Amino acid sequence: MNLIKKIKFNYLSKLIVDHIINKNIEKVSEELDKLKDNDPLVSYSVLKSINHYLQDTSNTNFHKKKIIWTISFDYQDQKYLNNFLKYYFKKNYERCFYADNFFDSVSKYLSSFNGHGFSNDIKFEETIQNTGLFQNLLLFSRSEDLFIFDTCAAFFESKPNYYFIYPNTTLCYFYIVKEPRELFLRYKNISGTTEEAYNELFNYTKKLYLSENQKQNLYKIFENKTNYNTNVNSWSDPNVLSAYKGKIISSQDLEDSTEEVLIDVIQHLKQYYSDIELDYHTIKKYVNIHKIEKERSLDLSKSEKKFLSRNLNLKNIDYKDTAIDN
Repeated sequence: MNLIKKIKFNYLSKLIVDHIINKNIEKVSEELDKLKDNDPLVSYSVLKSINHYLQDTSNTNFHKKKIIWTISFDYQDQKYLNNFLKYYFKKNYERCFYADNFFDSVSKYLSSFNGHGFSNDIKFEETIQNTGLFQNLLLFSRSEDLFIFDTCAAFFESKPNYYFIYPNTTLCYFYIVKEPRELFLRYKNISGTTEEAYNELFNYTKKLYLSENQKQNLYKIFENKTNYNTNVNSWSDPNVLSAYKGKIISSQDLEDSTEEVLIDVIQHLKQYYSDIELDYHTIKKYVNIHKIEKERSLDLSKSEKKFLSRNLNLKNIDYKDTAIDN
C-alpha cells in the first residue's frame, strides 16, 4: 500500500471507529456504504481492520443490507428454490438484489485484487476465521440492497466468536432437507457402487467440498460439508433456527405441494423483510411453468436398509420412512 492509500486507510478506519464508539449508527452505515466507491484495496483494508466491530452481535444496526441463505447437503436439492427466489424477486422487488453461490462470490472478489494475503487454497481453518469478513466484504463492496447466497456447508460455531453465518448479516435461511434414502440412491446411481454412495453420504474420507465453478479459479474456497448427519443436525438445531430465523423445508413436501411450500417461503421472508409482498399470482405462474423433475429411483437391499438405519443419527428430523425403519 503506497503512502496515499495508507493516509486514506488511516483516515477512514479512524473515522468509522469513532462513529462506532460514539454510537452514531447512521454515520457508520453512511461511511460503510461510501467504501464501495473507494479504492478496492483501501476498502478491503478498512473493512478488515473494523471487522471485529461488524461481527459484534450487539451492532446489528450497522448492516442495512442482509443475506437470505439457501442451504442443502446436496446442491441439487436447492436449485428449484434458488431459481424461484430469483424469479420472484425480479417480479416483486423494486430494489436491486444479488444472487450467487457464496464461496464463488468470495473467490471472484479475492481474484479482483490478487487476494491480498489469502492463500490460493482456502481450507476450513482459514474459512472459520474469515467467513464473517467475507460476508462483510461482499455486502459493502456491492451496490445491491439484498443478497441471496447458497451453500452446502454445515453450520459451525467456534471460539472465539466465529460462526459460519452471523445474525448481523442474515435476514433468514432456508434449509432443504432431502430424505437420506433418496440421497443414497442418487449417489449409487451416479457412482455405480454402494460403497461410494455410503462415503458420499457419510464422508468417511473427511474430504472438503469444492464446487465445479471454483476448480478453475485462482482462489479456491473449500466448503466444510462434513456428512449428512452433521449437516442436517447443524441447521435444524432449535437454537440455530431461532437465532438465524431459519426454516426447514422437506424436499418431498416441495415436490408434492410445491405451491403451498413456496407461499410459506414468501410468508417466512415477509416476517423479517417488509419490502417484499406476497403475490400468489407470481407463485402460481412459476409453479405452472417450472415443474420439479422426479428422480429415477432404485430399491434398497436389506443390507443397505440396515446400514442406513445404523448410521443415521438425526436429532431434529424425524423420518417416517419404512424403507429405512424396516
